[in-house]
Amino acid sequence: EAARGLGRLQVKEVVPTLLQMAGGASGNLRQAVFEALGDIGDKRVASTLEQAATSPDKYTEVAASYALAKLGSKEASGRLVSMLKSDPGEEKAGLMAAYYLVKLDNNKGLQHLDKMMNKADSPLAPPAADALGKTENPRAVLVLTEAFKAPDPSVRLAVARSLGRLGGARAISTLRKLREDANPGVRGAAVSSLVYLGETD
Repeated sequence: EAARGLGRLQVKEVVPTLLQMAGGASGNLRQAVFEALGDIGDKRVASTLEQAATSPDKYTEVAASYALAKLGSKEASGRLVSMLKSDPGEEKAGLMAAYYLVKLDNNKGLQHLDKMMNKADSPLAPPAADALGKTENPRAVLVLTEAFKAPDPSVRLAVARSLGRLGGARAISTLRKLREDANPGVRGAAVSSLVYLGETD
């Protein structure tokens, strides 16, 4: 989270440190470092990112492709789109690629996460709803508000949390409906999100 925060703040002074971290990091930390490098937007890191984008590790490839797309690479954006399978299925790398595409304001990512969220009995439906909230893209609100009646309470719970992150009039209206949900966990998440958004009535 610290690496992502530095990326969002676009602190260019930390680029050498992030590059050093990228060499030895793995998993979530490596992903966060690549995200930060992309968000900072320093084109000097392009060669490092291009090398990482050829990694046999799908998650490294996805994160590096996002960072390159943030630097303006259309090829990297196309690579992310190519990772979206026609059937969302159980593809975690596809979920991650779709998440980054939504962050890049690409509609194909939004459509993919929508399909994942609405796929019956998919264990990736709640993470897809959660990912939409983390994109910080206000267009995700429409997709989330259409899923607030999902039969799976874990999806509705993720929807309530994500709407709290994104905010806006439509999100607040849906959260007020979720406040009356049959599931106590969903009700609690909706109330917490409303309080976070300053809606205490």
